[in-house]
Amino acid sequence: MTDFKKMVETLEQTTEKDRKLTPKQEQILKAAVEIFAEKGYASSSTSEIAAKANVAEGTIFRHYKTKKELLISIVTPFMTKFTLPFFASHFANEVFEEPPEGLESLLRTLLKNRFEFAKENAPLLRIVIQEMAFHPELQENFQEVFLEE
Repeated sequence: MTDFKKMVETLEQTTEKDRKLTPKQEQILKAAVEIFAEKGYASSSTSEIAAKANVAEGTIFRHYKTKKELLISIVTPFMTKFTLPFFASHFANEVFEEPPEGLESLLRTLLKNRFEFAKENAPLLRIVIQEMAFHPELQENFQEVFLEE
């Protein structure tokens, strides 16, 4: 994923007490994103994530009490600190940097912008879209942040 470093920085900024992620946590998060995006949350296991991250399964549970907590630690910061603020501020700045000449120009700019964002963040977007329907806490968080932004 081309924007993984940004995502990790975002996750670091939103962790409890603003603590930094350890290299093992970064490995776990990266592996979890790849496996959740590929197989879905329900079809993946912490043992698969541990194997992909080259850590012991117990290391995952040392940092994240449950697989669901791992999922939430990935999706929530992505939604709250990256996706929605991007829609609210960066999107407007990029799309309206130069005033569009007409409706067709505006639509082309909007579509190009959204396509680039989706392409850069495909694995995370796939996880969000797949899992939003099954986890009420993700839905609630999304609604809160969306209304705020």
